[in-house]
Amino acid sequence: MKKYINLLIVPALIISPVVFSEDVSQFSVRGVAPGMNVEEACASLIDDFPNESGLLVKMGLPARFKMGSRWGFSVDSSIREIDDNSNGCRGNFKGNDQEAGGAMTWGDNIEVFEKNGAVYAVKNNQNLAVGDNIEACHEKRESTMNALLSKYGKPTYLHGDDPAEKKDYRHLIWDYSKSPDSRFGDEGYEIYQVYIGCDTYHESNPFGRMQMGVELHSGNVFNTHAATAKIGASFEPTP
Repeated sequence: MKKYINLLIVPALIISPVVFSEDVSQFSVRGVAPGMNVEEACASLIDDFPNESGLLVKMGLPARFKMGSRWGFSVDSSIREIDDNSNGCRGNFKGNDQEAGGAMTWGDNIEVFEKNGAVYAVKNNQNLAVGDNIEACHEKRESTMNALLSKYGKPTYLHGDDPAEKKDYRHLIWDYSKSPDSRFGDEGYEIYQVYIGCDTYHESNPFGRMQMGVELHSGNVFNTHAATAKIGASFEPTP
């Protein structure tokens, strides 16, 4: 069993006892969990990562809204309904608010990775305006952490703030990897981690900004669904 390191306690948090197996099968990112059928997983993300007209709908703006008069969206990739998601899927967009000096106040990026039709990893990065100042980001971060801790229990590691580098962040890691040297794409890499940073966007109209990165990787799923070579025969050694 791994040693739990708790560097930060949220005073208002009350955690019920949670017992999980030593893997990340109970974790998810945007509703996508390890082992899910990749086509179903990607289809579930279509509404979150539409094209530019779809983003207008999400913002409650009229379809004929003049882009650039208030919002400008840049869509690198949208997730569409397609028959074959055998290579996973990705979505990426940015939204710039002209009333905030043209600042990017809404950015979202997701990648879903699969092995033989099963999801084994998800990466999601969000850049969000969360209020008028950095305190608004701190409040949003605390509520987000409370929700994560209540749902998943204590993380293996919980890191916070680096005064030397003047970084304002929290990094929560639930690590069930077989080796400390395991990396993304390895069969032994079994991890769920969330990084939440806060800063103030310094432009003509400063506001509190949150950067949240989530990574989920199941080496168990990767290994279980890895392709095996179909050989025509097996042979005995000749002594």
